[in-house]
Amino acid sequence: MNKDIKITRTEQGTYKIEVLGEDHTLGNLLANTLLGLDGVNIAYYEVPHPLENKVFLYVDLEEGIDPIKKLKEALEKIKLMNSEFRQIYLSRLKKMGIDVE
Repeated sequence: MNKDIKITRTEQGTYKIEVLGEDHTLGNLLANTLLGLDGVNIAYYEVPHPLENKVFLYVDLEEGIDPIKKLKEALEKIKLMNSEFRQIYLSRLKKMGIDVE
């Protein structure tokens, strides 16, 4: 993945994913997207301190699921949602007579 992402396993068996250079925006989006994926039991995030530019994402997965593959799956789903939103948004703007492309 990226050198700005570190994945460790807690004593309870939950994966702790540290993402440097991010904040609540990505943390919330990733946690909520992961919750909707098969094989994810728990997903939540925290920002350790407002002055630290990193987010911790905690994910509990069913046995045998690779956390990197699940993270990539969540990111692909976010990309798809973003693309669909963009198409709808541009379509509505065009109906209003506003051309931004």
